[in-house]
Amino acid sequence: MTMLMLALRFALEMAALIAFGYWGYTAHGGPVMRIGFAVLAPMTVALFWGTFVAPKAALSLQPWLKQALALVVFALASSTLAARGHGRLGLVFLIVSVLNALALMFSTPEP
Repeated sequence: MTMLMLALRFALEMAALIAFGYWGYTAHGGPVMRIGFAVLAPMTVALFWGTFVAPKAALSLQPWLKQALALVVFALASSTLAARGHGRLGLVFLIVSVLNALALMFSTPEP
């Protein structure tokens, strides 16, 4: 079961990056600015994730803090979807993210 939850977590991470890229691409402005946002927004999130949240993150944080930061990223991804007119999708994404985080918290022993 834990492997399934970890696979879902990875899918959520990739979906969050896609949501940030979509948000950037649909931003107001010219094509260069939109493409820039579409590339830079997910890159910034990926850098944050690799620094603070990833299992082998550059900074070692408490597991509860990593979970909290992950939920912040997922909530922001959800809000980017809502901001672009996909409120239901954003809500579903947020609910699945929270349920996944809870399942991982209660199924994975702390190191």
